[in-house]
Amino acid sequence: MDYNNVRLYEIASMLSPSVYETVFYSQYQGRSDKDAIILDDETFEKCYVSDNVYKNFLFSNSARLGKSIDYIGVNQMHSAVIEDMQVTDAQIKMKLNDIALTNLANTLIELKSMDKSIEPFYITLIFNGINYYANNCLDENEKLIPVDEGVINSVYCQDQLAFVNDKHIDMVISTQQSVNSSRLRYMIINCRNIDVIESAKDVWKNTFKNDFSMLYEYFINLRKSNNLIMEGSVYKNIISGYERFMDDFIDLDDLDDI
Repeated sequence: MDYNNVRLYEIASMLSPSVYETVFYSQYQGRSDKDAIILDDETFEKCYVSDNVYKNFLFSNSARLGKSIDYIGVNQMHSAVIEDMQVTDAQIKMKLNDIALTNLANTLIELKSMDKSIEPFYITLIFNGINYYANNCLDENEKLIPVDEGVINSVYCQDQLAFVNDKHIDMVISTQQSVNSSRLRYMIINCRNIDVIESAKDVWKNTFKNDFSMLYEYFINLRKSNNLIMEGSVYKNIISGYERFMDDFIDLDDLDDI
């Protein structure tokens, strides 16, 4: 298995166009080293896969993907920072600081005038049974070229699950060295399965006990099922939605007691 000297969209045998359209298209347009999109209209129309088709693909493989589907597949970890990455022949462990959760926590503390300090919210993705791994750039002909550079402290931009069967999971993760950098790198990983260590969940529940302990699950489910842009007032809206949800939940419980 070798992805060298192929174009990015060619590696995804099931969902190749969504690598461009639903994942990398907007990033690609902003690249400083390119003038135009190489994916021509004819190829795009022939291969295009919509968001809904992609989400159905993820849902149909939810049992295979396990807990990892709460954090990958629809760009949930966008803006997270890769704080550690350990690569061996058999396994990759990627420790992510979930910045969106930090922003949600800070918004909650400010809204509710809480006297709390927060720890980092870490999610560790563990790719087991590595068959292939490379970190890549794109050359002037759009071909993938492996690069020997670290990813520590780079920003996790977006991801694409390109292929899933009983033995293999193919995934592409785009990263950039900083939020102000337009230069993207593309990690390609083929593995047997993906595990998750949800340290962030314990940190959240230890920080926000009682009324807001369930906001973590509410946020994860919302982020997984919606194409939210995690900035500005969206965090206040999420908190308001959670409070309405909890009020309705309590009202239903009261009805059950009658």
